[in-house]
Amino acid sequence: MPRSYANQLLLHIPTNDGTYFDGTLTYVCFHSQEGALGLVINRPLNADLNLLLEANGLEHYLDQAPRVFEGGPVDAGVPSILHSDDVLVKSSLALAPTSGTVITPPTDKEALVELLDHIANNEGPRKFLVALGYAGWHEGQLDSEMNNNCWITCPGSAELIFDAPVEERAHLAAASIGIDLDLLVGSPNSSA
Repeated sequence: MPRSYANQLLLHIPTNDGTYFDGTLTYVCFHSQEGALGLVINRPLNADLNLLLEANGLEHYLDQAPRVFEGGPVDAGVPSILHSDDVLVKSSLALAPTSGTVITPPTDKEALVELLDHIANNEGPRKFLVALGYAGWHEGQLDSEMNNNCWITCPGSAELIFDAPVEERAHLAAASIGIDLDLLVGSPNSSA
């Protein structure tokens, strides 16, 4: 198998051609011969976690509810939770042995509701990002896109995913590998 991009951040090469991924930064959760799954981490929706709690029958209201993110174009209404490993539910999957980052995927609604209940009751996890939908690639697709220079890879970073201001995440990821995102051709802030 070619290189795995699991636990990497994918920065879409700016094209300004209106493609779905323009301006996105995507955390790759899984990548194998069968395909890949990632979550866009810099595209917040105009909705907060209280709406998702209500939609899942949880009668909680968070005064400062975090925003929910548009995780990708696949299964756009289905939530996934990327979170720290201090609170786990039965379907939580560690993403990299040393990253401390876990995903509770959309495939187990019961586990997702349990984790949302923990969050609503301030019982953890300490850090989390809730996303609706995900980015998915079938067998060989991500490798082909990498060979066609559609993405720049950056090291995965829990600090960037959970702590960095949303509007700075793409720039910080690029800077982590020595790239000034504003200088890339097609970038909204470039002079090219």
